[in-house]
Amino acid sequence: MRFSGLKRWTMLIGLLVSTLFFINAVYAAGLNDTGITTCSNADTNGLPCPVAGFPGQDAEFGTNGFDFTKLDAAGNDLPTTATDHTCVRDNVSGLIWQVKLSDSAYTFDQAAGYVNNVNATGLCGFNDWRMPDIKELLSIADHSRHSPAIDTNYFPNTPSDEFWSGSPYAFYSIYVWDVGFYDAHVGNYGSQYDSSRVRLVRGGQSFYYFVDNNDGTVTQSNTGLMWAKCSEGQSGTNCTGTAKTMNWKAALTAANNFNLGVITIGACPMSKSCKS
Repeated sequence: MRFSGLKRWTMLIGLLVSTLFFINAVYAAGLNDTGITTCSNADTNGLPCPVAGFPGQDAEFGTNGFDFTKLDAAGNDLPTTATDHTCVRDNVSGLIWQVKLSDSAYTFDQAAGYVNNVNATGLCGFNDWRMPDIKELLSIADHSRHSPAIDTNYFPNTPSDEFWSGSPYAFYSIYVWDVGFYDAHVGNYGSQYDSSRVRLVRGGQSFYYFVDNNDGTVTQSNTGLMWAKCSEGQSGTNCTGTAKTMNWKAALTAANNFNLGVITIGACPMSKSCKS
């Protein structure tokens, strides 16, 4: 069984994210962008932004890129043009990633032994390498690319295969969440007894919690993003009612016209048009 991304034409508006931290193209702390730099309409990708009738697309917000630094075998910074780097530091998340992969795939249990072997070598001067959680692994996927969906200047020779995360699948414990780097999809590709690729990471995990703002919005602590508490079509403290489904065009329009809560930046609420 595999989970695909949100279906473009039957998209359920579960949560609408506010644009609080997208002002002046500033991305939320600790959260990578997708890499997507163009917009789409109903049947064509790769269009210049904006596209009439399809407002507020991904490429119209954020940095639309990544911020990586290459590291040598001792963990020292290298120039962008270096081709012999051993690790990569993500300057947004602070995580450090393994570059060269093993020559083989592993079952989930075998991956634990591989982690121990890498830590024994002191890769890039560190001994605290681990399996990434599913959100960390997806954070280096570049959704503007495929085959593989990653920046090969920083992660060369990445196969377009499934990569294990360290995140178990809650519904059925024999499965594990993974990322397929053919097209940057997330799935529970196979059981722990199947073989997948492994890319290790080090650095503190980004634990987060949510704060109910009591105005229909919820703030996510580790990114600073603000979300609608209820799905579109629901309301009230307990989000009663039936969540709406709509096609992608309608979803973009609904999000663009969405107004919930009053966010104050300096002396100017986001819901108002203020002059300097």
